[in-house]
Amino acid sequence: MPSLHWVNYVFGLRYLPGGNVVSKTLLSTAMLACKLACKLALAEVLEYNRVRTASTPIFGGHANMSRGEKLPVMYWIYGGGFVNGECSWSSFNGTELVKISGGRVIVVTINYRLNAFGFLSPAQVKAGGNLNVGSLDQRAGLQWVRQHALQFGGDPSRVTAFGESAGAISIGYQMIANNGDQRLFHQAMLFSGSALTFRCASYLLYQPTHDAITNITGCASSPDSLQCLRQVNATTLLAVASKVYNSAVSNFYPVVDGTFISETCSALLTSDRFSKIPIIIGTNTNEGTKFVTQYNFTNSEQLASGLIEEDMPGLTNSSLQTILELYPEQSNPPGAPYPEFARAANIIGDYMFICPAYTTAHDYQQFVPVYKYRFNVVADPTLGAFHTADLPFDFDQNALENFTRPVATLADTISSYYTSFAATGNPNTFRHPGSIEWPVYSQATGYQQIVY
Repeated sequence: MPSLHWVNYVFGLRYLPGGNVVSKTLLSTAMLACKLACKLALAEVLEYNRVRTASTPIFGGHANMSRGEKLPVMYWIYGGGFVNGECSWSSFNGTELVKISGGRVIVVTINYRLNAFGFLSPAQVKAGGNLNVGSLDQRAGLQWVRQHALQFGGDPSRVTAFGESAGAISIGYQMIANNGDQRLFHQAMLFSGSALTFRCASYLLYQPTHDAITNITGCASSPDSLQCLRQVNATTLLAVASKVYNSAVSNFYPVVDGTFISETCSALLTSDRFSKIPIIIGTNTNEGTKFVTQYNFTNSEQLASGLIEEDMPGLTNSSLQTILELYPEQSNPPGAPYPEFARAANIIGDYMFICPAYTTAHDYQQFVPVYKYRFNVVADPTLGAFHTADLPFDFDQNALENFTRPVATLADTISSYYTSFAATGNPNTFRHPGSIEWPVYSQATGYQQIVY
């Protein structure tokens, strides 16, 4: 094991906020941010690495820059269901964003604690530590940008937070944190996620997850189960978390803790307690397909019982019946794994992503400019324009994906909209040559959105 004599152990203490953010160049890869199923070496060391949120700036600089000019910062939060992910994945390389912007932006990516390390939410953690420490890691990275942006040519007054899936959900939570009083970023881009995605529930709902983990680890009999969990080997804890994890209804998720998130997300949004900053928000056409491939619903009865058990706990029979009436039987795409596949996918996609995006866009457009989109590029004949299919376009990964020329042009177009928004607050200012003007999503424009 490499020597870490310079490490202050406070930075590695589970269920407490991380310490000072440090440059990734001082640390190794954050391996514990990979999938729950991965097998790790030196897990305890690598857990420390994840606690100290790593930041990696990718620098810009355009030809017409004046001396002393500071560039806007794009701050990326990755997705992965709050259980997997890491900022060093090649899909999240911001180099092409800087290039397509003409050097007008700087891209910063960060790591944050995940699964049982970042989002374990029982009463014991609230009493003896901090809930939502993964979210606090994200916030620590934003604070680092505010404090140090000037030192790498960035403008701390022009920070755009952007993320996909759990990353977008995270940004939605940051925008309602502390009743909307956040002053760390000034614009946001939410790809396939918002604060209304999934449940925004009390930490008490997740007590069974803690109980299951402490039973397996032997910490249930300890007089201080939280302190006991802090002593469990990181690889062991990761394996236990994988065992108790339910992919349909996440056991590891930001929660209403009464401090960082004071009330349910819907209550905060409907009472206008959110950060009123310009946003880009949108979803993919077939958000639900990847989330229902494991089922085998052959009729309406199986679909109904499966939705209640797996994806919509607490749904009343009356509400369920209404949903089934709104989503009648429909034809399946080629290769569909079971008869009710398209129906289940449309219900879950609307419930988890598409309806929350519309609600969020409507709430925000009353106060600030909102730009809404729908990603409609079919990436698979069965799954369609599925969840995460937009990521290579968001980061303009033409070389990585070996896109054909028309698809590469679309990737250039999409990423140009995003970098223009980050640079100027308007996706049209430096939009790609030949692309259409993106209208503001508002009552005045008929709530228009752009479709890729």
